[in-house]
Amino acid sequence: MTSVGGGIGGIGGQNGSLSVVVNYNSGQVSGFATGGLQVGWNGIAQASVSTGFIYGALGSNNSGFSGSFTTGSGSGATFGGYGSFGNGVQVYGGSLGASLTGATGTLSRTATSSPLQFGNILGSLAVTPLDNALSLARQAVCQ
Repeated sequence: MTSVGGGIGGIGGQNGSLSVVVNYNSGQVSGFATGGLQVGWNGIAQASVSTGFIYGALGSNNSGFSGSFTTGSGSGATFGGYGSFGNGVQVYGGSLGASLTGATGTLSRTATSSPLQFGNILGSLAVTPLDNALSLARQAVCQ
């Protein structure tokens, strides 16, 4: 999963992101929009690019990434990490970003849209070369 996102607010506020999920089992690539509320220190305004891995009941069409999630995240001035849980899946990853005041630490509750299907990984422009390599490795090892 790769996403770009941001949030506004000091001790509480709103957040949102756009994500691309690449399913290494089925090859399906899907887009999602997420929005919600957060508590904790958000640094007034922040933006980040993040990537992570999804575990659990993702489903072949990535629909397991839809629905409500609870996420804990924290960052220093530039690098951060997060864990997100909901709908039978867990997402763990890292981020690169910035806020107006440096370090952040938040707990958020969000809703994620249904998947917008982009097609198969090998034909999609929405994936990175690393996604292609990991997907092909997964197929070679597990098939």
